[in-house]
Amino acid sequence: MDLRHPLLRAAAFPAVVLAAYLLVRARYGEVAHWPPFNVITHVVGGLAVAHLAGVALAPVAGALRGRTRTLVQLVGIFALTATVAVSWEFFECLVARLYGVRGPSAGGDTLRDIAAGMSGALAYLATRPWIARWRAGGRAHAVPAVQRRG
Repeated sequence: MDLRHPLLRAAAFPAVVLAAYLLVRARYGEVAHWPPFNVITHVVGGLAVAHLAGVALAPVAGALRGRTRTLVQLVGIFALTATVAVSWEFFECLVARLYGVRGPSAGGDTLRDIAAGMSGALAYLATRPWIARWRAGGRAHAVPAVQRRG
């Protein structure tokens, strides 16, 4: 598989988060249901999905200009991430009900998990301007340079 395509590279991030979660769950079992670990996993998953959504929306946003472009990016990334979070939790509850799973995976923490995923999207959107400046070679903070008069 050729990972030079931006969408495939972006899709690798959520896949790595899921694989890491499954490895922890297989190796340590109940640690995967420990609330702090569960919340962190959902926040990082939200970051990963938001990044994927941003890359997926880039061609659409590229055709737009000004405030419309920024608004489409912000709303689109958040909406796609929230949709994935809700869909994931719905699927998790459905599987838990079908297979008789009890405990956190049975839907007792669904709203917290959705909120954690959305928090990851908000964190991504909040840090996006700084990351863009850093990638462009600029400084990560927005302190203006002071010019000396000679």
